[in-house]
Amino acid sequence: MRREEALRWLAEAASALDYAHGRGVVHRDVKPGNLLLSLDRRLHVGDFGIARVATEDALTGTGQLLGTAAYLSPEQALGAPASDASDRYALAVAAFELLVGQRPFTAEHFAVQALQHIEDDRPRASSRNPSLPRAVDAVLARGMAKRPEDRWSTAGTFVDALDAAFSQPSRPRTLTVVAPPRRPRRTAALAALAALAAAGVAVAIVVAMPHQGTVPHARASTPLARLAPPAPHRVHQPKPKLVPAPVAAAPTTTPAAPSTTTSTVTHAAPQLPTAGELEARGHQLMLAGAYTAAIPVLRQAIAAASPGDANYAYALYDLGRSLRLAGDPQAAIPVLQRRLQIPNQTPVVLSELRLTQRAVASH
Repeated sequence: MRREEALRWLAEAASALDYAHGRGVVHRDVKPGNLLLSLDRRLHVGDFGIARVATEDALTGTGQLLGTAAYLSPEQALGAPASDASDRYALAVAAFELLVGQRPFTAEHFAVQALQHIEDDRPRASSRNPSLPRAVDAVLARGMAKRPEDRWSTAGTFVDALDAAFSQPSRPRTLTVVAPPRRPRRTAALAALAALAAAGVAVAIVVAMPHQGTVPHARASTPLARLAPPAPHRVHQPKPKLVPAPVAAAPTTTPAAPSTTTSTVTHAAPQLPTAGELEARGHQLMLAGAYTAAIPVLRQAIAAASPGDANYAYALYDLGRSLRLAGDPQAAIPVLQRRLQIPNQTPVVLSELRLTQRAVASH
């Protein structure tokens, strides 16, 4: 399953479930088999309020347990009534399956699967699918928390957290090399690095140098909301050299007077941040949950960017989303409508716009 499409489907499923929960409807059997795609590839949640159970691995009992064992919440498996949190648990299990390629609990018998949901520890998604960032593990773990009160408060919040987890820069595994007391020969060091590179090991080399500032890493792109450009590197210019002024030669018949030199230093005018730098700063503030602080920075990025620049599109999306999450969805609607005029990742923008419109309707 392509990650971008899986996240978009999860966002649409979350929107449907939050809509139903807001009107007192609990689905009780959320699973991929009940997430239906229309011809335009939009996702719809079907089979509300279990009328009958057609799968052989469904728990019926005396009517106290309803649902499919692979996605059954612990409280349902214990016979407690299903709630909104039960649907969100099942959505988290479905998200695990879509992103990893397998269910978290895979016992053959349905009764053993139900017991696993009650007693077993939640597996880490990144351990089964190493391509997933480790930040995803914590989001899914909270979504599949054993106690309903420990789970995400809404399905939309859960999917937003998943989106943010994919946006966080990954930390490569590094091998720490401790230098021996004596400086090794250069040829031996090169041979060691070549051997490590051939083995596929990433090596972090630290060189002692005078402090000259830091160069930020390029930020990772998010697969759902945007394909963000890397943040520009900050290049530290060397200090201007002191240029001696020309000195006239003294007559040969008399001793030369002590020569003096003058120095001129040119100070460069401070450079204003570029649209890419502003957008990157606003994006990081949004990911950190500082939506109110992100909004003015993203507005500056939009003003500084050309409408044909990718940063212009990224800033519009981030601004619309930040406005919604900051509690001002009404102001977010025209921003997202402007973003829709740019023919790029339209389904993702439409999904955000629908969430914003529903937030306005619920006020």
